[in-house]
Amino acid sequence: LGNALGCGAHLVSLRRIASGPFRIEEALSPEPARGIPEEAVAPAFRARARRPPEAIPHLPRIVLTEEESARVRHGRAPTVACDRIEQQPCVVPIPPDETRWPLALFSPQGDLVALAAAAGEPAGPLQLLRVFP
Repeated sequence: LGNALGCGAHLVSLRRIASGPFRIEEALSPEPARGIPEEAVAPAFRARARRPPEAIPHLPRIVLTEEESARVRHGRAPTVACDRIEQQPCVVPIPPDETRWPLALFSPQGDLVALAAAAGEPAGPLQLLRVFP
């Protein structure tokens, strides 16, 4: 910035207040909470933590059938038609060097089952990136 303005500059501190859909107000600290009894720390932390589906509001998603969910949980990638992909309204820029976001695969009950990438064909099998228990 200093070079662009022609006056020189230096940075004393830098604090990230947002990253994609996440804001500093929602951040959880790994430090123990002050004034909270030790037995209450974990439940308080869990109460504020986002569930996985809430943590990825920007990812396109596919709701799997029960049969597809069971196969994915055993490491078998499903083949799905493009019209089953639900785009999400939360707009977050795609990271550099990426062409698209991964797909979030959900069970019929709304549980996050896996993250997957499209293999390239319009109706080809997906590539499983991470399967969740």
